[in-house]
Amino acid sequence: MNSTPLWKKLRAAAKAIPVDDSVPPGFERRVMARMRAASRLDAWAWWAESLWRGALASVVLAAVVSATTWWPATGSELGMDFYDDLEQTILAPGGELETGW
Repeated sequence: MNSTPLWKKLRAAAKAIPVDDSVPPGFERRVMARMRAASRLDAWAWWAESLWRGALASVVLAAVVSATTWWPATGSELGMDFYDDLEQTILAPGGELETGW
């Protein structure tokens, strides 16, 4: 697709629109107020908010893990081989555990 004619048409259409120099009252003041507010970034508040969000996520994760340990699946639901296979899968990369204390 040749986009050059399309760009020419778009430019011509944009140039055909009359320029409106009127600005709404108080526009500059609102823009400057937002710029000043954005420049005052409180790093400590951001850090504290991030830590609280992380703490909340940790509490939710701990609650879910605790719930799964309080209501474990019985052997008839999953089959007892599941837990043995899971243990072997987790320990497979390291080989046998050696405790050399």
